[in-house]
Amino acid sequence: MLRRRGLPFEFHGPPPDATERRPGVGADRSKTKGPALGGPHSFERVAYTLPEFCFRNGISRPTYHRLRAEGRGPVEMRLGLNKILVTAEAEREWHRQMQQPRPDLEIRTVERAVMAGGAAAKSNKHVSKRGRAHDSAPKHSKTRVQQKAKGPAD
Repeated sequence: MLRRRGLPFEFHGPPPDATERRPGVGADRSKTKGPALGGPHSFERVAYTLPEFCFRNGISRPTYHRLRAEGRGPVEMRLGLNKILVTAEAEREWHRQMQQPRPDLEIRTVERAVMAGGAAAKSNKHVSKRGRAHDSAPKHSKTRVQQKAKGPAD
């Protein structure tokens, strides 16, 4: 019987051989019984709830509802009044739809960039106005330190 330091349990002999293990425990999927992942009988989910769909696609629930209101959401499968599911096929189709270029969004992006550039150029912190910030400040003829060093004015 082996007892290793620091471990609260004991080892009884060498580890079991991979062939002696129960099927599917610690073995490769290719060697176990049952379907391999990605095959015709894979374990891919058929449908996802809204929180699962949003998590899988990295969007928030408000973004999902905004896209749906704009008519750009995925096809929903409704079960009863409150249960909404999105099928895996609808998710794939939604991905294809979202990858298509949209001229209206491109125009809005350009308009937003032009407006942001105009607002930035008007700001006093804009790079083109950095040198002028010191020029516009009122200049004093003498600082207090210079006045004290000379003494009182005669």
